[in-house]
Amino acid sequence: MGKCCSCDYRYLLLIAAVPFIYIQMRLFVTQSRYADRIADAIEAENQCTRQTRLLIDQISLQKERLLSLE
Repeated sequence: MGKCCSCDYRYLLLIAAVPFIYIQMRLFVTQSRYADRIADAIEAENQCTRQTRLLIDQISLQKERLLSLE
């Protein structure tokens, strides 16, 4: 009877392992997607920062030209 019970536990562990592995795979995929989205958002923010700095530089240059003309 002891041998039968140990086999039953093995099957129960196997049955429990399958959903656990599936959930772990799904979590990994979800985390990867969020990591990609965060990387895209950071890149977009960096691009906006670069463009803002360029605009500030252009405004400063135009302001200097206006002051020199006055």
